[in-house]
Amino acid sequence: MSIIEELVNLFLEGHGVNTLPENVFPYLTHLTNFKVNNIKLTELPEDFSKLTSLWQLCFKNSDIPKIPSGIALLIALQELAFSNCQLIELTKEDVGLLHNVRNLTLDNNRLTALPDLSSLDNIRILNVSDNRFHEFPSKDFLFPRKLFKINLSGNNLETIPDDIGVLLDYPENQTPILIELFMDRNPIKSLSPKLIKNLPKLLYVNFNTDYIDDRIIEEMLVKYKGPQPAHKTGYFFLPY
Repeated sequence: MSIIEELVNLFLEGHGVNTLPENVFPYLTHLTNFKVNNIKLTELPEDFSKLTSLWQLCFKNSDIPKIPSGIALLIALQELAFSNCQLIELTKEDVGLLHNVRNLTLDNNRLTALPDLSSLDNIRILNVSDNRFHEFPSKDFLFPRKLFKINLSGNNLETIPDDIGVLLDYPENQTPILIELFMDRNPIKSLSPKLIKNLPKLLYVNFNTDYIDDRIIEEMLVKYKGPQPAHKTGYFFLPY
């Protein structure tokens, strides 16, 4: 077995580089962790899909407008990240087969909507902060059943619907398990106290209080537990 076939972790970083080598990935049969930083990729080699043992794949500071189709074949993935990669679109076909993914990070891109992600059976954390969402969820989005943390910070959201956690038809004996909801750095002007009622396991929610009526804040404080919220951002720690 050659040295390249024994690789388990591979970290690539380079300024001024815009391609990855071809005809290498089929030999990386033991690679489980692959991170690519500051390489201005616009596409991936076709044989990238041969990394079938990969469980962590992270791209940062690239120029990839769409998740390459080969990534949908990396079914062992548990963590997938495209951070500051100029993504403009995400479709169900891009990630719908990644049933083992637990952490999906798509921060600092140009996304305006999310597809149905309910097929991601094991996803726990979804980070879509610093994108271009004007509404959430978008019309095609369905909640994964095990999702417990969503980061929506730094978008253009003016409201969050109070049925955010009940968009999926949960069985009667199963309630949404969303525990943490991050919404700071959004111009939110409308927030319903029903948000908490519909998310019975929610423990932490934060949002800018600048634009929200004080009466709404007071109603949410009925279940609030902990120190007073900061001046510009409300941090609510909620009991079960």
